[in-house]
Amino acid sequence: MKTPCETAARYLLPAVRALIARKLIENHGYMQSEASSKLGISPSAMSRYLASERGRILKFTEEIEALAESIAAGISRGRLSPQDVSDRLCSICMIYRKTGDMCRLEKALRNRSKSLQSAGGDFCEIKVLTGPQPKEPSYDWQHPALTE
Repeated sequence: MKTPCETAARYLLPAVRALIARKLIENHGYMQSEASSKLGISPSAMSRYLASERGRILKFTEEIEALAESIAAGISRGRLSPQDVSDRLCSICMIYRKTGDMCRLEKALRNRSKSLQSAGGDFCEIKVLTGPQPKEPSYDWQHPALTE
């Protein structure tokens, strides 16, 4: 069985990194090499993000778009440490799960791939997202949607 974190690591986080990379370059005047350094990725990975060969863009809500812009702005102003960026990426993932978008992504992937269709149950079907949840980690910064 695949967990939500596996789906996030393979599909969601690369798409969010691609979005943040574009925002750094388009909205904050970064060169590709500067943006890749700030995001802790290789220049090759940055090129692949920008060419949509990696981290293909998913459709994000305005809320996630705004969070990605706030991450890019925080990086640009030097106000976010790598841990701060990591915490905010985790928050985006939690929002993506909470809205049901992670289940929709998982189902779209299963419909596209015969090998995934024959794999064991997915996390949406076994109600991992609706059953009792482990206590969420406490960060210095937490998006209001996570505290509802």
